[in-house]
Amino acid sequence: MVSPFFLINAFLEWMENPHAPPSHGYLWVLGIFSASVLKAVLDGVYLFSSIRTGYQMKAALTVAVYHKSLNLSAQARSLFTTGEIVNLMQLHCQRLEIFVMVGHLLWDAIFQLIAALGVLFYLVGPSAVAAVGMVMLLGPLQKHLMALLAERRRKAATMTDKRVKMINELLQGIKIIKLYNWEASFGKLVAAIRKSEMVNLMRLAVITGGNRAVSGAAPQLIAVVLFAVYSAAFGQPMGAAKVFTALAIVLQLRLPLMFFPFAVTQLVDARLALRRLQTYLTTEEAEPYVVNHTQDHATQQATHDRKALPRGCIRVNHGTFAWSRP
Repeated sequence: MVSPFFLINAFLEWMENPHAPPSHGYLWVLGIFSASVLKAVLDGVYLFSSIRTGYQMKAALTVAVYHKSLNLSAQARSLFTTGEIVNLMQLHCQRLEIFVMVGHLLWDAIFQLIAALGVLFYLVGPSAVAAVGMVMLLGPLQKHLMALLAERRRKAATMTDKRVKMINELLQGIKIIKLYNWEASFGKLVAAIRKSEMVNLMRLAVITGGNRAVSGAAPQLIAVVLFAVYSAAFGQPMGAAKVFTALAIVLQLRLPLMFFPFAVTQLVDARLALRRLQTYLTTEEAEPYVVNHTQDHATQQATHDRKALPRGCIRVNHGTFAWSRP
């Protein structure tokens, strides 16, 4: 990431120097091209690996949820509706898949910010403190937006589960609803739940848009403040080499500043999805109907007593009966 900026700066300085040998320019261009190709190859390998891992994890979790639905006990089955199980297989597994794809941005974006600001310090000197100050000012604002976003995400998930559960219950009892002409009453109930869900989603969209607007405008603000402070501090214009190199660095900051909030959002969604999947996958499962135990002395004695019973009789010793696990 850092080497192309030094190569660009060296190439621009070579262009400003009329006495520089032409061979140096070819070397700088070759270096910039090689660095760009290497970056593209490494990015492609990273994207391929992360996307493949995300697909594999989603497939594994989907199969696990499906097999769990086949083995739920009667008591555990009453805790989850069909709609909630389908929601786990589709929505929550997909959220974990997306987080696997973008999760590395949580540390990579910070590394890119530190590296870019370090190059700015080398290039423009103490004036880069202004860029650091802008990043530090935008940090608490984005943190506050992330907290609001996480809260709205949790509310949205709760409301979605409530709506899905309500619709599933209505579909199961549709004959009774039709028989007593309760369509309008239950329709108003579903509409009220959906309205509250839409209001929350609208607020969520506003917060997300504000967060993206702040992230998108951050590089331009950093560039303006950086150039203004440099001109005021040194009292002289910046050369073409410094200007274009600084602009390239500031534009490089655009990606981590934009994708880091997105990665944090996916982290919040992934934690919520993981918590719900953990709750579902750790519920009680139905036990086999026939269990073979190793016969101890008491079992052997019971077997001997059973042989002494008349044909068609059943004897139960120390038995406990329950529809579900007590």
